Amino acid sequence: MFKYNILFVPDINDKKRLSELRYKVCKLVHSNQALQYPVHMSLISKGFETNNYEIFQKELKEICKNQKSLIIKTEKFTSILPKRFWTGIHIKNTKELKDFQIKLQSLRNKYSVKKKNIHFIHYTLH
Repeated sequence: MFKYNILFVPDINDKKRLSELRYKVCKLVHSNQALQYPVHMSLISKGFETNNYEIFQKELKEICKNQKSLIIKTEKFTSILPKRFWTGIHIKNTKELKDFQIKLQSLRNKYSVKKKNIHFIHYTLH
């Protein structure tokens, strides 16, 4: 059985700006290992197993199609974990973002082999 994550890749212009930031962070921690991974946002982290991926994917696309664009607001500071080659931009957990996360989490739990609640979101630059 496979494990799946729900990841959102930013618009190409945003991705370019984030890539510059990621480069600076990698330079700070003296590592370029993080540059090999794509910039993405995960509202539901940790992989999950499902027995019916095709229907899950169809419903996920429907939720995303009907979702209006959200503006992500960030906190002033970020965290850097040099030993894990990871940095994350802390996102303010707005009501709109939390509502979207709840929709995704309930869809995930509907098709997941093991139900799980995730209490945080992250925007990772690794």
